[in-house]
Amino acid sequence: MDDIRAAFARDHERLGLLLEAALGRIAAGDAAGCAAALTTFARHLRTHIRIEEEVVFAAIERLPDEPVAQMSLASLRREHEVFRVFLGAIEQSLGRGQLQGIAYDLRELAAAFRLHHGREEQVIYPLLENTLHAATIVDMAAMLGED
Repeated sequence: MDDIRAAFARDHERLGLLLEAALGRIAAGDAAGCAAALTTFARHLRTHIRIEEEVVFAAIERLPDEPVAQMSLASLRREHEVFRVFLGAIEQSLGRGQLQGIAYDLRELAAAFRLHHGREEQVIYPLLENTLHAATIVDMAAMLGED
């Protein structure tokens, strides 16, 4: 179980660093650097969401008699949709060169992501211990580490 927590912790840290890099480029007025950082951030966040939905959430959905987990999954999936909306808005703002709008959306996204991760830690990760096979966890950790 430490493997899955560690893999997601590393990925959350990497996403945070990419987000901070984009904010740093905005503060420096570096639109090209911001665009590069945001492109990488968006790709990693979309991969993270895909892995959660296709592997983690799917495994929990197969658990019998876990109504709290099922309700939590519904909420987490809605949060993923919010993340996708933020990414779309950020990408549109980037296309228009609106760096301050991007900075605002990135800060809001970061706050939502922290809350999301906290819910995963409380509800999702504990359920995975007996649900996912070791090979699946290793594969998932490798996917999270891909660029």
